[in-house]
Amino acid sequence: EIEKFFKMGTVFSNDLTLNAGSEGKYALLNLSNVDRRFVIQDDTNNRTSILFKGGAKIDRWTIDGSFNYIKRKTSETNGGLYWDLLQSAPDIPVTRYKDYTENAYAWNIYYLNPYWSIKHNRSNYNSNYFNTTAAIGFKVNEHINLKYTGNIQNTNVD
Repeated sequence: EIEKFFKMGTVFSNDLTLNAGSEGKYALLNLSNVDRRFVIQDDTNNRTSILFKGGAKIDRWTIDGSFNYIKRKTSETNGGLYWDLLQSAPDIPVTRYKDYTENAYAWNIYYLNPYWSIKHNRSNYNSNYFNTTAAIGFKVNEHINLKYTGNIQNTNVD
């Protein structure tokens, strides 16, 4: 009966990449989305990202840059859920307690109803990640190249 508690996990991934270039110039754009649904009801992870890279070589100068943005949204049940399930008798029909508002304490006196845990013991995260890199280079002669690279990163987690 415990196998009816879990559901089929799925991963949906969508990517689009555009790449263009010519002698000494290039540009790349990548858009990506990954949507994961886990084996526990309401557990999800969604990641969306944008990547742009470009550069050019003009005479003795080179210019390169990139921008990357990743947005992640995660909702997951506390790991104690598995412990609560392991402590149950193997012949208990777990799915019978899905309507936890009526049977909140009918699971057993020592461990939480797993459906109550799914609803109330959750970790929800939202994060935004930015990364920008820029570089400029100059070829002084056949043996000497100068290059300066700068990078800015920022991560925000709710």
